[in-house]
Amino acid sequence: MRYIIYGAGAIGSGIGALLHQHGHEVVLIARGEHERQINTNGLTIHTPDSTFNVKPDTVSHPKAIDWKDEDIVFLTMKLQDTEFALEELLKYTNTNTPIVSAQNGVEAERMIARKFLNVYGMVVMMSATFLDPGEVILHSTPIRGWLNVGRYPYGLDSTTEKVSSVLSNSQMSSNEDSQIMRLKYTKLKHNLNNALDALVGKSGRGGKVHKELNSEADACFTAASIDIATEEEFDKIRPENFKIGKVPNHPRRGTSAWQSLARGKGIEVDYLNGEIVLLGTMHNIPTPYNKAVQELALKAVRNGLPPENSSEEEIHQLATEYSLAFDKIIKK
Repeated sequence: MRYIIYGAGAIGSGIGALLHQHGHEVVLIARGEHERQINTNGLTIHTPDSTFNVKPDTVSHPKAIDWKDEDIVFLTMKLQDTEFALEELLKYTNTNTPIVSAQNGVEAERMIARKFLNVYGMVVMMSATFLDPGEVILHSTPIRGWLNVGRYPYGLDSTTEKVSSVLSNSQMSSNEDSQIMRLKYTKLKHNLNNALDALVGKSGRGGKVHKELNSEADACFTAASIDIATEEEFDKIRPENFKIGKVPNHPRRGTSAWQSLARGKGIEVDYLNGEIVLLGTMHNIPTPYNKAVQELALKAVRNGLPPENSSEEEIHQLATEYSLAFDKIIKK
């Protein structure tokens, strides 16, 4: 088996480096200066207990790969880049190629399933920071992440068995889950706070906006009859040896959305908070807080604003305006 990590940023580089370090054949597909740095100086990984450098095969585009029938593709790019990536993959692979969505949200699997026959969902719990080309920080110890995997929309097969085994033998934890989307919806709920963290920083965690985001999501999941794993279930499967540690000289920064704003990159809020807004529209459920966070995050990207450029009060004010608008729509 060879593992093609498409979209090697924080998560993709981390997974790829660990697989390579443990003797597995890996190809990273990375962009720009990150790809150039890896090919020139290798990929440096900082962890709480070690720093190491690896040099996996790294290319800038799928066309540079001599594709094999046994290849398995991990998609690790941001959700807004997925459609283009799939179009490029189809030019050089075939519809039987196994595609694993190691991404946030629940939309990527649907995108993949429109084009490929063997689709897999993965819940990625990996605290990783990528701000400088050729360098990634993995903040957990002693394992570097847990990545449960299952076939989409449900089921298990030889690919889930192989992927789970390989990850578990590469300083990560991975179990097969035949109902993987239940976990991915729970992870989606967790990720509603990514953009909030990017907008207001850690001070927003556990506050009123945080609670409203979750409350709106719960109402939408109930209205849509979506079966999600409970927080108790989620906590129960969390490995005991997955702990956040301190990486010397590399303090833990914000979420992936925070990092995106810091690097002046796009943000996947349309597929996180926007997923809740979509469900609310479909099932007549008001989602003013998720809409407000979505809008302010997109505004920050458009205007090139840095992380922590807003406040909970600004979000609350915009949510109040959206709440009035939702009331008018629902009354119609």
